Amino acid sequence: MRYRLIASLTLGAAILVTIPAGSVNAATPAAPGDFNGDDIIDVAIGIPSQTIGGDVRAGAVVIARGRSGAPPNSGQYIHQDLPDVPGVAEPSDGYGEVLASADFDSDGYADLAMGVSQKNIGGFSNAGGLVVCYGSATGLSVTRCSAITQDSGSVFGGSEAEDHFGYSLAAGDLTGDGYADLVIGAPLEGIGTQHDAGAVKIVKGGASGLSGAIDLTQDSPNVPSSAEAGDRFGESLAVGDIDDDGHNDLVVGVNSEQIAGSSARGALNVLYGPFTDRPARGQVVDAADVPGAGEFLGTTLALGDFNGDDYTDIATGMGEQIVSGAGFAGQVAVFTGDRTGVSAGRVRTMHQDSPYVADGVEPEDAFGSAVAAGDFDGDGRDDLLVGIRGEDLGTTPATGAAQVFFGDPAKTITGAAQVWIHQDQPPVPSVNWAGDHFGWAVAAADVDGDGKDEALIGGPVNDDGAVWIVHLDGRALASSTLFGRAELGLTAGVRGDFFGQSLAP
Repeated sequence: MRYRLIASLTLGAAILVTIPAGSVNAATPAAPGDFNGDDIIDVAIGIPSQTIGGDVRAGAVVIARGRSGAPPNSGQYIHQDLPDVPGVAEPSDGYGEVLASADFDSDGYADLAMGVSQKNIGGFSNAGGLVVCYGSATGLSVTRCSAITQDSGSVFGGSEAEDHFGYSLAAGDLTGDGYADLVIGAPLEGIGTQHDAGAVKIVKGGASGLSGAIDLTQDSPNVPSSAEAGDRFGESLAVGDIDDDGHNDLVVGVNSEQIAGSSARGALNVLYGPFTDRPARGQVVDAADVPGAGEFLGTTLALGDFNGDDYTDIATGMGEQIVSGAGFAGQVAVFTGDRTGVSAGRVRTMHQDSPYVADGVEPEDAFGSAVAAGDFDGDGRDDLLVGIRGEDLGTTPATGAAQVFFGDPAKTITGAAQVWIHQDQPPVPSVNWAGDHFGWAVAAADVDGDGKDEALIGGPVNDDGAVWIVHLDGRALASSTLFGRAELGLTAGVRGDFFGQSLAP
């Protein structure tokens, strides 16, 4: 028999359910986002401010079903008031604020983790948790969902007020057993007497789904530095093979790490696999060693092979960084991987006053508040998509924008021939309006099965929220389509729902 753990009506409780062995489908693991196993990627879209059953900001998730040669035109709602979905919708849950996909049980269908880091658990406010729903031949199944909190039997720590467990998510095989694992960040977790030091949990994948956990803090063996108050270890997470040794590695953003002897703060912990109860080794790069990175290093993360050398490179956004005296202007740093890992000596930093970068530095632009990696021009190297959600265009404040920077064998990332994307730019549909926040979320995926990644851009305050699919022809804009809930055959929402605040292929 096959067993899995699913939750009852509260995220903190669980019951054991038996699934007939015949339902197990041994298959090649599906790509992230391929929830129905058709080799075309679906897109999970967070709506964390959606009102559900009268509960304001309870939150929901929509699945936009990918289809061959065309944009999505059908969708699926998932929220906590659906039968069989764990939990109950409550005010300010923010369900779907972060998302991560992988095939955790390796059955040929991708699964989806949906963060609820503001969920009250067992009387503890904002303790946090998440819901995982498993894929099937008909797509993501709401009858096969489980809840994970720090009160779950396989997860260490115990729920506490303001932990925000599930604040960040990532997925990939870290243990080397062939099953994707789920990585969960709790950057406000207290460690001993150190408040907001942060913690990370790795819940292990297997034939029966997710179970068992590895508990990591900066006091764990082979994890660099030490747990200190306010570090926020786990602010961001990403999985990839940095040193090309055949084992995936975990990159952890520690965006408030205090640097001894420096006013700089923020760091990356690179934890190398394979993982047992600990990483095989660890490495740290801190803001003091990165030119121009004075603060918030590690706030957002994207991994990709930007220079085509088979080593994975790390892009990290610092959307709150002060640049040329402008607060929250933002910048991005890209670290080049090699067989030794990464180094502050192999880094390129970019902001909007850098050569080739469009527009110029302004307060509140938040350049780098979202980053994603994908091969948009089809040259075999990954490119970098940067969200600029607070960008002012003309006299229109905070309408938002995005830029694509291309991978380069010599420079890792080049600003030359970069592509500037916003709503008043043909062929991008819609019009720039104040406060649209186009670029709040970005992602990369082949959602139409043409063999090339498309740029996905969320504008959560454009009416009731929207997502753009942008196609490039080489290094030029080719076409773009926009969809919201109405285009997916779903009931439209209202401005302020924040449809498109998070995206995951």
